[in-house]
Amino acid sequence: MQVQERLAQLKRQKTPYSTEEFDRRGWQRYAELGPVLEAQHYGEFVMIEVDSGDYFLGVTSQDALQRA
Repeated sequence: MQVQERLAQLKRQKTPYSTEEFDRRGWQRYAELGPVLEAQHYGEFVMIEVDSGDYFLGVTSQDALQRA
């Protein structure tokens, strides 16, 4: 699946969260992961699934998105 198609698909999905809550959850999870990720994967991109807390790494943002 193309990256643009995947982004469009994600945008169409309904979420129970407001934009602010979605943002807060993502940053909260990143605060937990940040020290380890920044030490071991500096310069890589991370995509965080806010419901499960799962995360996906990639050398580009598109790579991380495709893994998500």
